[in-house]
Amino acid sequence: MITSRLKLPSLPKMAVAAALMVGASVPASAATYVANFTTLNNSGVFGSALLDFNQTTDELKVTFNVSGLEPGVTHVAHIHGLFNNGGQAKNSTTPTMA
Repeated sequence: MITSRLKLPSLPKMAVAAALMVGASVPASAATYVANFTTLNNSGVFGSALLDFNQTTDELKVTFNVSGLEPGVTHVAHIHGLFNNGGQAKNSTTPTMA
């Protein structure tokens, strides 16, 4: 499990949290999102991320729970977020190499 905390600048709090939704993200509460990751390109890697925004401290806690990674090696993770033309957060997907 990988956990990271990010101190956010003074951006609209919910817009930032919503912008980080990926895949089949489902809001778990007003400031918590879950992203499920499926295996890409036969990697065998899958898992989920929990994004929890603390409105009091302006911190975003991201917790990755991933299986299938090579042990003993550093793994870098990042999340892309998208907005539609109206400024609403929308789902992000990763294309396969197929």
